[in-house]
Amino acid sequence: MRQQLISASGLEQIDAIGSGDYQFTSELLLYASELQGEELEEGEFHTLSNICELNIYDADKFPWLEFARGLARISGCRTLAKLGRWDDRGKSSLDYTLLPYLAALIEQDKIDPTIALGLLRLSAPVELYVCGTAQLAEIIAEKQYTIQRRY
Repeated sequence: MRQQLISASGLEQIDAIGSGDYQFTSELLLYASELQGEELEEGEFHTLSNICELNIYDADKFPWLEFARGLARISGCRTLAKLGRWDDRGKSSLDYTLLPYLAALIEQDKIDPTIALGLLRLSAPVELYVCGTAQLAEIIAEKQYTIQRRY
């Protein structure tokens, strides 16, 4: 019974916003990226990621950097699992999602760059206009991380 109430509540939230509302989704993501304090509980950030999922029609037109900055701020590394599920289900490839998300995590000091670079090898990153490998290198350089070779 409780599961049905939770599911009904979630469906009501998603129905209220719906799909095809890029503007509202972008505004939610920008708002999330500005939040301060601790990360949110899973149920809270999953609602936002579900809204985003409804609005992914063309992966090359979706605001991936806004998505990454917003979800990284409120969920940290936990949204990486969602990106993997989207890739597995064919909703959106890691080629589009992983680089911006890892860049946002590095920007927000939520992942070590060496781990992020290792994870990036799971994809063939698309060079988005707002976030590509050059921007990722700039973020790492700005943070003054040093990557040491270990042999």
